[in-house]
Amino acid sequence: MQWTTGPQAGFSTNPKTWLPIPSSYKTINVAVESREPGSQLEWFKKLIELRRTTPALRDGKMTMLDTSNNDVLSYVRSTGSGSAVVVAMNCTAEAKTISLDLSGAGVAGTKVKTLATDAASLKSTGTLTSVTLPPFASWVASVE
Repeated sequence: MQWTTGPQAGFSTNPKTWLPIPSSYKTINVAVESREPGSQLEWFKKLIELRRTTPALRDGKMTMLDTSNNDVLSYVRSTGSGSAVVVAMNCTAEAKTISLDLSGAGVAGTKVKTLATDAASLKSTGTLTSVTLPPFASWVASVE
């Protein structure tokens, strides 16, 4: 783990560790990323908090969506009592537009509220039809 910008990335006080320390430790480390709202560390913290506080993410059954789409990984987690969360991840360097049908998963809602995304354009998405995911974007939304 790269903790700081200090010697051995704050991992060890030994001047020579058996694992190499990558040169990126000066900019990619816990101390630096803790101060950056859009960092990977902050993204992971947000996702962990969502999982802790959202029953569908923590306890829900997972159903894969649009399995014929090789570019976008999408699924819904639902508890069966109305609580459902949809997750979509664009795995390509091109924007992808998707429309998700949750009826096969037993979820009736079509309106969504974004819970987390790494793309500003997805924050106001309110429906499951015609959602455009920017390159390499991730989107997590509750279904209403």
